[in-house]
Amino acid sequence: ADAEDTPPDSLTMPAKKNNKKKTTANVTPEQRKAALEAKDAGNKEFTAGNYDAAAKHFTAAIEADPTDHVFYSNRSACYASVGKLNAAIADAEKCIEIKPEWGKGYSRLGVALFKKGDLDGAQKAYAGGIACDPNNVQCDDGLAEVRKAKEQQMLNGGKMADMSLVEPVIGIDLGTTYSCVSVWKDGEAQVLANSEGDRTTPSWVAFTDDGRLVGDSAKRQAAQNTKRTLFNVKRIIGRQFSECQEEVKIMPFTVKEDKATGKPIIEVEVDDEPKDFTPEQISAMVLEKMKKTAEIALGRPIKKAVITVPAYFNDAHRRQT
Repeated sequence: ADAEDTPPDSLTMPAKKNNKKKTTANVTPEQRKAALEAKDAGNKEFTAGNYDAAAKHFTAAIEADPTDHVFYSNRSACYASVGKLNAAIADAEKCIEIKPEWGKGYSRLGVALFKKGDLDGAQKAYAGGIACDPNNVQCDDGLAEVRKAKEQQMLNGGKMADMSLVEPVIGIDLGTTYSCVSVWKDGEAQVLANSEGDRTTPSWVAFTDDGRLVGDSAKRQAAQNTKRTLFNVKRIIGRQFSECQEEVKIMPFTVKEDKATGKPIIEVEVDDEPKDFTPEQISAMVLEKMKKTAEIALGRPIKKAVITVPAYFNDAHRRQT
């Protein structure tokens, strides 16, 4: 059944924290394990932009363990990304019901309500999230977006502008150590937060036995996976191998010369076999991650982007970027 269009007034402030430990007596260890496996599968589909497939996995997680607020939060994000806003609202409200002191649940609710055009409801949800988590970046950004939408609404004679008709153009700052993505909205560039709530993402790529990681997840496991974790790759992009010997010396992974072009090539073990990547291919993986960050934050596909490069980049660097 569809959720109510407007959240209850009690969402203006979070409920008092209940110190009693949430019971999981009805969830067996086997069910919990199945739920976490479904969640992991859902996260991978979500990162790949397969929101419907991700929602199915999160539904399976909920069926196995209906006591975990994160499962509802994740499915809410899936539904909001594909326009199933009533379902997204219902899941966000359920998440808040289970864990009212968790700010992210309020941000999920705010996003769904905002996309539905309920600015007052979105404002209450975001305010509730900040009340229990003053440092919540998503809620802070959401409140700012609501305020600007209300100002625009007044200029439009009380009618909310249909933001779905405006194709966003993102800007990606592809940095050597960190990258960020922003969108031009309401006359200014707004830096978007990633899934971890940060406005910057490490420009790191890692290859593991379970697949490829980009960003924070890649950096976190670097100490245990030094040969397959790549970083500072931008330092050798667009250059000849002979020009970047100093940089290569301090890289813990394998960088060799492409005999055909004289350019650096990065060798990494993938699926138990050595595989070569150009620096441009690794940087493209970071760019893809930033594009996904923007698509999740904005709730729509991104087709246009502007990529920054340092002023010292020559034409070869610029073309390769």
